[in-house]
Amino acid sequence: MKLISTLIFLLCVTFAFAECYDNHFDECRIERQNGKYGIVIDKQLAIPYEYDEIVPQHNCFFKVRKGRKYGIISYFYEKHKRDGRLPKEIGRPIALKKGYAWLYLSLACEYDKIEEYENQFLQISRDDRKGIVNYYGTLVLPCRFEKIELSNNFFWVSSEGLYGIYNRYGSTIIPCRYEQIELTDRCFYVCRDRLKGVYNRYGSVIIPCQFSQIECKDNAYYVTKGKYQGIYNLYGSVIVPTQYTSIYKEGGKYLVENDSLKGIVNAYGSTVIPCKYNTIEYEDGVYYVSAGGKYGIYNTYGSTILPCRYSSIRKEGRQYLVENNGLQGIVNTYGSTIIPCRYNKIQQEGNIYYVTANGKKGIFNRYGSTIIPCQYDEIISLGHRYIVKRDKKFGVYNQYGSTILPCQFQKIECLNNGHYVTTRDKSQQVYNAYGALLENRTNMKVVFSTED
Repeated sequence: MKLISTLIFLLCVTFAFAECYDNHFDECRIERQNGKYGIVIDKQLAIPYEYDEIVPQHNCFFKVRKGRKYGIISYFYEKHKRDGRLPKEIGRPIALKKGYAWLYLSLACEYDKIEEYENQFLQISRDDRKGIVNYYGTLVLPCRFEKIELSNNFFWVSSEGLYGIYNRYGSTIIPCRYEQIELTDRCFYVCRDRLKGVYNRYGSVIIPCQFSQIECKDNAYYVTKGKYQGIYNLYGSVIVPTQYTSIYKEGGKYLVENDSLKGIVNAYGSTVIPCKYNTIEYEDGVYYVSAGGKYGIYNTYGSTILPCRYSSIRKEGRQYLVENNGLQGIVNTYGSTIIPCRYNKIQQEGNIYYVTANGKKGIFNRYGSTIIPCQYDEIISLGHRYIVKRDKKFGVYNQYGSTILPCQFQKIECLNNGHYVTTRDKSQQVYNAYGALLENRTNMKVVFSTED
């Protein structure tokens, strides 16, 4: 309640000062009696005769002296009485012909000096220490500082070689315990015992004073403590903990490094890639990582596409050709295995993959389905069909992996009408394009023969 009444009072006296040219201040008369001075207004004694000097100031207060000590008597005027709405120390008002006046000792006579300062402030001094009061005698800064400067709407104070910051209302922004304070556009940089920290303009600690270096860039604070670095955002939340030997901004994320191992942290402080890889490279919208001679892939959200277990990874169209222990496989961009990693060679032609394992050949489609099992010595593509060879015998598959002719013929001839002439044990037979046996060989031209 006392705080509320004080705030109401300050509002009242502020309004009174704004109308100081019509506040009847000039009706106050300084009178002397028995060698002491007092103040009389409208023939009423407002301030008793107990001061050695009274001097009016700025049409709104009096500077008074007792012996060698100075104080302040405040004055304000209102047209209507405000009983019960002002602090008790102000006392009862003096009724004038038009309105009411209050005079009261707002600052006790216990200061060596009271001098004009800036912007309706007074500087008070006692025992070589300085403080600040306003024109109404309200204490803004206690009288305990060696030096006070008003700059950028803040009071910069110093005591015993240490500095602090107060606002215009006397609230502590930065306690007076730092060896150096620097103001930037958005914050204060402080330094003590060679360690640095950051405060905002409202007095909240953004970064504790425990870092050897602080640099603001990329809309964040880069901090250094010993050999380690970290990052805080502009509001003081940790983005990257101070545990990395180097940090670099790459796009919207941070590449972190510790003991030659690398990782990725996003702008919100979440780990995208743990710091355990020898190399990290961003390419084609993903991160390629390596550790101990093995390679893997992460997406930009930190999900593993390929575990770090392959000796090589190469982008092949929309898929990845992976290799491990000399064997190859195919994985899609979501990390699903298309072709298991067990082939000596994989070659893509159009939408199919030719695979080789232990000297045998086969074919997969782009979805990983087997068209021709990997058990043939040779595969010859004829558009929408394949001639296969195994142990000097030939057969035919269509493009969907269905067997047209089993691999048991010494010779196969393909006719221009799509039929086949086969030779087995010196006996010839004719089959249509779907593998059905025909009785007679039609007089058609041979377009392919396994003897060619």
